Amino acid sequence: MIRNLVFDMGEVLLRYEPYVSCLRYAKGDNAMAKRLMEAVFNHPDWEKADEGLIGLDEQGRNAAARLDPESAQAVPCLLRDWYLDGLWPYPGAEECVRELHKEGWPLYILSNACMRFPDFEYKILTLDCFRGVMFSAAEKLLKPDTAIYLRLCEKFGLVPEECLFIDDRAVNVAGAEVAGMKGYIFDGDHKKLKAYIDSLTR
Repeated sequence: MIRNLVFDMGEVLLRYEPYVSCLRYAKGDNAMAKRLMEAVFNHPDWEKADEGLIGLDEQGRNAAARLDPESAQAVPCLLRDWYLDGLWPYPGAEECVRELHKEGWPLYILSNACMRFPDFEYKILTLDCFRGVMFSAAEKLLKPDTAIYLRLCEKFGLVPEECLFIDDRAVNVAGAEVAGMKGYIFDGDHKKLKAYIDSLTR
């Protein structure tokens, strides 16, 4: 029986749109914004930071080295505050989470995120509804590694088979299922998600 709900953050609770931040620092120059996007957000270093393997300074130096001088100048500021306009509450998420919380569901967050997660967790408008939050860099683990789901359960005293894991990426859901959890691939529709969760209790 499912007793706990575990949510991913990006593209489930928050919209993840770093290209908007790239455009801001590129001053509307799409070519420069694309270069920034590739050098910072689409590079393997982004996942290394999420895994806690490199820090902000090293990430910035590496990204700048991949860019032309003009674009490189924007990297430190981009890394510092990209989340200001690159993360936004996902439409429908707040209503869904608050309804689930009101119904008594124990709610948790498991996200691939860097050590700066505490700087932007305020963007999650329903943060007060969650009993526990775990982000990857703090554990030096990364979804879809089975170990990160088991670490979540260990940290909060959960039984994997009693957890529903909700993520927009099929590979992450598959990782949760290997760990023993039930998985749900989120497709952008919180009402559909809520209906599915309701069906678990019928």
